[in-house]
Amino acid sequence: MKKLALIAIGALFLTGCSKEKALESRLDNQTWNIAKYEYQLSNNGVVDPGQSISIENVGTVDLKKDGTGTFKVTANGSTDSYTINGWTTGENSVTMDVTDDDTKGKATWSFTVTTNEKKKQVWIREVTQGKFVFKDTYTLTR
Repeated sequence: MKKLALIAIGALFLTGCSKEKALESRLDNQTWNIAKYEYQLSNNGVVDPGQSISIENVGTVDLKKDGTGTFKVTANGSTDSYTINGWTTGENSVTMDVTDDDTKGKATWSFTVTTNEKKKQVWIREVTQGKFVFKDTYTLTR
């Protein structure tokens, strides 16, 4: 019985590593188009329709093999540009240390990756402040 449990744990560990490696290899040294950006603000679990947007073809995410890159979004006549100082992957996640190119402010962004395919990625970033949840969804394509 112990052998069976150890084999099951080992299989889970190897599966987790392979998912992480697959995600990393799909992102390494690649430029992804932000094909769709969606934003919504919810208050106590209720989405405010006036605080919800969906726009297409808004920018790029360029990830270098050395862990650096750029993240650029152009929407409503305004461009937000960030330098990626470092990025890492988890089994279903991407974490980036970024610097806003305008304000020089630094932040760490954590994304949950819900779709991890060769030509398509879906990344979700949620930030909770009290009863408010700010949700950004990026659909990336190559």
